[in-house]
Amino acid sequence: MFIINFKNYPGAFGKEAVDLAKEIRDASNEISNLEVFLAVPLVDIYRVHSQVDIPVFSQHVDPFLPGQTTGFSIPLAVRKAGAVGTLVNHSENPMDLDMIREAVRLCDEVELTSVVCADSPAVIDQIRDFKPDYIAFEPPELIGGDVSVVEADEFVVASAVSAAGSIPLLVGAGIGSAADVSRGLELGAEGFLVASAIVKAEDPAKAFLELIQGY
Repeated sequence: MFIINFKNYPGAFGKEAVDLAKEIRDASNEISNLEVFLAVPLVDIYRVHSQVDIPVFSQHVDPFLPGQTTGFSIPLAVRKAGAVGTLVNHSENPMDLDMIREAVRLCDEVELTSVVCADSPAVIDQIRDFKPDYIAFEPPELIGGDVSVVEADEFVVASAVSAAGSIPLLVGAGIGSAADVSRGLELGAEGFLVASAIVKAEDPAKAFLELIQGY
């Protein structure tokens, strides 16, 4: 499983988000038994969903019900816009534990897959009982860097897998090579959350195909 996070990088929103999504879709079609999802900017969920036949995630949801919640992105609205899942508690948009718990609950109610991000095995211990669909382990100091999480500390990745228990664990932060993917799988990861290695690449489709050679 690969979730490609477009973030708000230049060239990754508006019409360009659709073009990028099509490139990744075409590349992913070359590999069988590979689940690929795109975490796109909130304002582009419907645009990408309606024009590209690849599942879309939201990058964030706010844990509120429909009503007087001006400016918030609630799970039901995200689902109706066409997303099949969402990131929760990304290090660039963190939430407190009560908000994470409520976000997971509301996502479950509207059949929105929840991927809760955590920056340490200790945090994974805290959120595991919320029963998200997935946990994504990403040390924030490695995000967007040249050293991947599996290069930096294999022990902490294995600890994160253990802390997640029965909940599938994704790993992210600096994942940028087939070797990173291969080693992550060996350590027990079920998938990957990637961003800059693909979205900022000169040829995103080529970068994606090179990355998944480790799958």
